[in-house]
Amino acid sequence: MSKLATISTSAQGTSSALVSIGTRHEDAFGRVFYYSKCTTAIGRGKAGVAAATITNHDNLSFQTAPAVGDQSVKVTLGGTAATAEQYKDGWLVNQDGTGEGRIYRIEGHEAQTSTTGVLEVFLADRIDIVMAISETNVDLNYNKYDELRPQDSTTQTFIPVGVPMMVGGLGASEFGYIQTWGPCAVWQDEATANLGEQLTFGAGTGTGQLEGRDAVTEPLFAVSGPAASVADEYQLVYITISR
Repeated sequence: MSKLATISTSAQGTSSALVSIGTRHEDAFGRVFYYSKCTTAIGRGKAGVAAATITNHDNLSFQTAPAVGDQSVKVTLGGTAATAEQYKDGWLVNQDGTGEGRIYRIEGHEAQTSTTGVLEVFLADRIDIVMAISETNVDLNYNKYDELRPQDSTTQTFIPVGVPMMVGGLGASEFGYIQTWGPCAVWQDEATANLGEQLTFGAGTGTGQLEGRDAVTEPLFAVSGPAASVADEYQLVYITISR
């Protein structure tokens, strides 16, 4: 359990970060929350999803081959500029070739306005394996709790992250805690007759509701609570995303 006794998970979001993105808090009732940043406002009790990767920030090449012991790497962007600290608290992933399977936490980086410029990325850990400049194998990934947004289409192929519970929800560019585990009132897309039924993103309106999960390819978000769900109402579910 977090030692930050002053945490209020229902407090309104703030315009600047109070703790690191991804900081975990568990309340006295076993509910789990993670500190997040929202890119597009998410209403209270609505499903939030992770940001998609940027295509031109995948499969990047090293501008300079990193050596064992280095704590920064230089990569050449693939056609999209990078804003300052865009990937702070995120992950640099070596997906293929020499050093494949290794990931490094990103401490931060400056802006690179050139879409094909060189970006120096500072890491939390030192490089521990030689990687080759000739390989195109490096991905830049957001922290799961950074750049959150609401479900914005009727497709159900999103990465579930959590639900904001503060009054008014979590606003655009605001920081705050979102719930990822335990009892929570969440907006329902359809009636669910079975108690304990697995729930996924709603396909009706695509605006952050939940509905019954009817295919293994649909992400698991929660299970329904002790009362049958009613469409367009906020009802008790048990979120099962991140413990």
